[in-house]
Amino acid sequence: MTEKLTFGELLTQYMQRVKAGANDVAEAISTKDDKVTRQTIYNWQKNLTKPNLKNRPKIVALAKFLRLSNIETNKILQSAGFIETYKEGDDFIGLMFTDYILALLKELPLLPYPVIALLNHANWDEPPIQKLLLFHAKRKYNTTFSIQPPYTGSERYFATLGQQCRFANVQDGGDFEWQLREQLSNSNEPLFLLVSRLEQGDPESRMKLIGILRSLSDEYENLLHVVLCGGEMLETIYYQEGTSGLNNGEIKHWPELGVNEVKVIGEYQFELELSDLEAKELLEISGGHPKLLKRCLDIKSSNLTLENYAEKLKSEVWQFFMPFLKEKAKMGEYLQQDCVAKVQPFILDNLVRKLYWKNLLVERDGKLCWRCETLRTIGSEIFNLGEQ
Repeated sequence: MTEKLTFGELLTQYMQRVKAGANDVAEAISTKDDKVTRQTIYNWQKNLTKPNLKNRPKIVALAKFLRLSNIETNKILQSAGFIETYKEGDDFIGLMFTDYILALLKELPLLPYPVIALLNHANWDEPPIQKLLLFHAKRKYNTTFSIQPPYTGSERYFATLGQQCRFANVQDGGDFEWQLREQLSNSNEPLFLLVSRLEQGDPESRMKLIGILRSLSDEYENLLHVVLCGGEMLETIYYQEGTSGLNNGEIKHWPELGVNEVKVIGEYQFELELSDLEAKELLEISGGHPKLLKRCLDIKSSNLTLENYAEKLKSEVWQFFMPFLKEKAKMGEYLQQDCVAKVQPFILDNLVRKLYWKNLLVERDGKLCWRCETLRTIGSEIFNLGEQ
């Protein structure tokens, strides 16, 4: 466990994250009648002095300048001796994958066709990708929409999308296109649209939606910025259906969990303050699989030793392998190997493809490898038991 960071340590950490210097911070929080010097910021960083009671508004202004989440704002206020001002919710998600998302949002408007198909694997609702993207998009764009096509047929497809955008009286694709066009016509600023689970629902309506987005992107050049978020089926649509408005965009993959993400999830969901070493150990045990990591953090909060983790993860791993029991021979062969295939833009082997999208395999050095030894060990046990 690590000790709580001081005000100066937190301030330095947050400044480094956004590459802000002492002079930048001083200028940002100075007012006409109350200037803050660069030396004051240095003193705060070194814990030589702390803000006094009348400086509380300056710390709130500092938090906004450094783009701190509500929870981070609470932390720095408390470390400075003030009472927190924001309620904690799931705002901690703004602390994860920050560099990746900011880089993605920076790249989006520079693309010839500003559409990104962002592919992710099973269990990435832990943490939720959509909330992570929207958290940062809302800080970059004045207008953001998030839509998710319904599972049901075509009758309510566009009416549902219209409700999600808070459009009035949308009955069909024409109504949806007209209202989206109105949004684009009335603004000189780009509009951000997040489309989740495009692959679900009626295929004909999906093709119509893609056509609408393509048409509006052509008509309003670089004003409609789209991120399509999905998994295996979205990749299949991209490569196999030949949909002209989708495969002109960029295809990207959601990044792997890192030490920072483990520490953030541990602190805000399990009340664990992990060292970098502890976070790396949990990443190795779980292989960076979101569901296994959550279970590892739960185990960690119970103060069990590392030797107990594999046994405690068995029930989750068994669930992962159940869909593959009919492939016993091939699975037995694969489980004897660290890596099972070469990386391909589109995996042609159906079993390897399923293992990859179920998040059991991960790309390493141009090969698809088992995420962790825990998976291989328990998987081998499962398929050996099946032969008895």
